[in-house]
Amino acid sequence: MSPSRARFVLGVAALAAALTFLTPGAAQAAPADAVASTTVNAARIRVPLLADQNGRITFPATAGQDIQVMVSGSQVDSDVAVSVLRPDGTTSASTTGCGLICRLTVPTLTATGTHTVLVDPLGTKAGTVDVQVYETTLTVPVTVGGPAATVTTADWPQDVLFTFAGVAGQRVALSARAVSDLDWRSRTLTAPDGSVLMHADSSYHCSQDCLTGPVVLPADGTYLFRIAPGHAAPFTFRVGLVDPDLSVPAVPGGAPVALTFTTPGQNGVVTFTGTVGQRVSAVLTDPSSGAFEFGVDLYSPSGVLLTNGMSGYGGACPTACLIGARTLPEDGVYTFRVDPWQSSTGTLNIAFYDVPVAETALVVDGPSASATASVPGQEPTFRFTGTAGGRLMLRVDAHEFPNTMVVDVFGPDGRYLKGASGCGGTWPCDIEDIVPVLSGEHTVVLHNRLLNGTVSARLYASPELAPVPVALDAPPVALTATAPGQRPALTFTAGWKQKVGIRLTGGTYDPTTTKVQVLDPSGTVMATNAGCGTGCYLEIAGNRATGTYTVVVDPDGVTTGTITASVTDGRELTTATTLGDPAVPLTVALPAQSAVATFAGTAGQKVFVQFTGGTYGLVSNATATVRKPDGGTLSSTNCGTTCAFETFTLPSTGTYSVVHDPKGEATGTVTFRAWAVAPDLAFAVTADGSATAVTTTTPGQNATLSFAGTAGQRIAVRLSGGTYPSADATVVLRRPDGGTLTQNVSCGVTCFLDTRALPTTGTYTLLVDPEVAAVGGITAQVYDVPADAAVTTTPGGGPNPVAVTAVGQNAVVSFTATAGQVVTVAVTGATFGPSTGYVLRRPDGSTLTSKTSSGANTTFASVTLPAAGVYSLLIDPATTATGTATVTVS
Repeated sequence: MSPSRARFVLGVAALAAALTFLTPGAAQAAPADAVASTTVNAARIRVPLLADQNGRITFPATAGQDIQVMVSGSQVDSDVAVSVLRPDGTTSASTTGCGLICRLTVPTLTATGTHTVLVDPLGTKAGTVDVQVYETTLTVPVTVGGPAATVTTADWPQDVLFTFAGVAGQRVALSARAVSDLDWRSRTLTAPDGSVLMHADSSYHCSQDCLTGPVVLPADGTYLFRIAPGHAAPFTFRVGLVDPDLSVPAVPGGAPVALTFTTPGQNGVVTFTGTVGQRVSAVLTDPSSGAFEFGVDLYSPSGVLLTNGMSGYGGACPTACLIGARTLPEDGVYTFRVDPWQSSTGTLNIAFYDVPVAETALVVDGPSASATASVPGQEPTFRFTGTAGGRLMLRVDAHEFPNTMVVDVFGPDGRYLKGASGCGGTWPCDIEDIVPVLSGEHTVVLHNRLLNGTVSARLYASPELAPVPVALDAPPVALTATAPGQRPALTFTAGWKQKVGIRLTGGTYDPTTTKVQVLDPSGTVMATNAGCGTGCYLEIAGNRATGTYTVVVDPDGVTTGTITASVTDGRELTTATTLGDPAVPLTVALPAQSAVATFAGTAGQKVFVQFTGGTYGLVSNATATVRKPDGGTLSSTNCGTTCAFETFTLPSTGTYSVVHDPKGEATGTVTFRAWAVAPDLAFAVTADGSATAVTTTTPGQNATLSFAGTAGQRIAVRLSGGTYPSADATVVLRRPDGGTLTQNVSCGVTCFLDTRALPTTGTYTLLVDPEVAAVGGITAQVYDVPADAAVTTTPGGGPNPVAVTAVGQNAVVSFTATAGQVVTVAVTGATFGPSTGYVLRRPDGSTLTSKTSSGANTTFASVTLPAAGVYSLLIDPATTATGTATVTVS
């Protein structure tokens, strides 16, 4: 049985069986029905069957039972008929179309005996099917004060009905606990006479711990508690007697008192005598570190609730909870009620305190003042006289407290004006933009929770500054804050998608904490720089609307100072050019501006663009972009110093723009030039060593030399006499399919493509590609290289003459030797010239040793050979060299 299908009902283990249908073969008689058995409230079963076979699942039941049958997991056909048969074989309920899952509600059973679930697949497909029989309501008897019952419901919807015998006057609580969410849809407690003592629907969510009660039972008899689970899940349930509520006296300022709750549903009361005007707070500590959850309420002698909204403590404050100071409204005995949540039990310690007022006067622009909290619930308070419409800033220094303090400012009428949270710790807490609505005495309250200590505060007048209107490209203006909390600003008008640069310099504010923001006409922040006390640059582009934009300087804390600001229109400075014109300078004198060069082009035309001599320091400090006539981007690259757009083809006819855009606030100049690229040069050559002169006349122009080659043919290429800078030309030998066979990227003056065997027969192409804007000439020669010169000798034999007669040809001298044999290979009288390569190779072709020599004589002395076989000396003259030599192996 699959573990996912396991079910437990009051400790009864699940039953299992399977229904499996086999694919029919030749026509045959239908097999007899397969039989399985189960019981009510057992787990799903599954029993094997043959094709065209029905399943009969029997179960014992008694008259009066209400049951349901669930059929699920069918792997036969989507159309399965299900019937429930009475002991006499008649049908009590049936359904069709029950493939993947269905439930069949059976009317109250009328007979006791063996009932049958008949499963009839209407098709012939093989498969399995699961069947479960369960009561619509699972009845579970429990005992008041007895052990908890463990319950697992069948698949939803199955209600659970708990029954218990109660005695009039018993005080009981009904508690349920689960690992997962109980999610009960409803619960109802009914008295023996059928009256409802308690009902709650799904709006009262129980989570994993659900307590009903306490309830005082009104009569002797059997009580019913029905729940409707939202899903199948195991849980425990118990009906317990509730111990009498606790009641202890206390004295504000006296010793703490303890309430020990021993049973779920038990409440506690602490009473104390108070006088009108007395201020009292309470601290509740939970020795179990938050495992005990509770709610609290404080009532006056006349029964008025004084802690409105203060219930709901417990797990949220596992060490201690504070009920803040309350001013008592009358003389008499006050009642503090503690209500443990759900099934919570445990001990709660409660201490009450007399709380004196801790008030200090503050004067606008006066000195700092201090206030001290010495008992829990005492909140440092400052009072000051404020004028309606004024603007103030408050600084609170609460370094004796952690950064959990809340500060609130109230007007003369108690109206909340401004506040801050997270105050305390190392740094002061600043509250800006306090604007009194009424003139009169205002109050600052610091909520310090359970902590005691001293705080200081200072109040500043912070008159609002009118923004300074400026025009784009106008002279700089000073943005000055003369009082703490002031935020100087400027405004400017800009259009939709207009680019604007904002430059701030010479500031005297804190360089790390002063923030500058740019706001669009709707007040939305478009750009921010958080460290702009001495200077910074911001740029906005793609403006969302035409209107008035604002630049705000926001100094941190009580900082004052000044900074100079200017706003630049990021317009494009356009210079019209013609392809092939002399170079022109493109200069940007103000931040945010761009320089643009335009030229007319036609569709299909090839163009080369170059920038040189840029004064922007780094290549990455500016970008260059080629824009098509429709405004779209054709290409873009970094271009602070020099860059080029290699030959590109214009997609349409019209005016093209090349935009040079410095980054940030950079200004400077760069030189621009564009050429119409002449058609590439094309030459047909023969691999016979004949020279072909190639001359390119415009930047971006290339040349190709094509020749016919056959598979296996050996080719070498020489380029010489080039007038390009040495690293400013690339030469590529391409296969007939266009792929690269070999190349050299530094072939502006001379280079050599060493011998290669051609892989296929076809037309090969040699591409000469001058780099950047280089123009000039070079001579190309393609050589047909014959097979390497081969000589065979023996160790101790006489001298062997060797001759290399063609460009690209090598020579190979071979000899047979044994493992461990020591030989000396000497080359004498060589005329190959500089940088000739000599390689002594093992029988497998790998290098044993090698040398490069420019002299006439080269020797490999006393070389011990590692294996038996044919060794060879490869002689590889450099580039186009030929010559002769004598080789002796001794």
